[in-house]
Amino acid sequence: MGFLELRGNRKAEAEDFTKEFEKEAVRLTRTSGRTQREIVLDLGVGLSTLVHWIGRSLDQAMDGPTESAATEDMAAELKRLRREDEILRQEREILKHAATFSAKEEANEIPLHRPSENRISRRPSLQGSGR
Repeated sequence: MGFLELRGNRKAEAEDFTKEFEKEAVRLTRTSGRTQREIVLDLGVGLSTLVHWIGRSLDQAMDGPTESAATEDMAAELKRLRREDEILRQEREILKHAATFSAKEEANEIPLHRPSENRISRRPSLQGSGR
């Protein structure tokens, strides 16, 4: 029976139960389809104790995510950010290599045109034509 077992034959008091026992009792009332009276008889707790646990569970649900849910959200966000960071690092390395390659190519490139003083004029020269 695991953590639902009672200690000895005596009726247990609320402070004798673990948080896991309390959560399991609340879960049973919500999912088992059994009445609260049946559950308290099986578990050996008072009806008022079970009702108190159910109320506290509802209050916690209304207050927002529990610590474990918040921790899970933070862990998922951290995992996502680390993955994004790794991708950005890889992209930066690729860009570094591309920039280095491009700089080497520019240094080895043959100019496509000659400097302006060596350009051939489109106008015919008037000096050597005899006019």
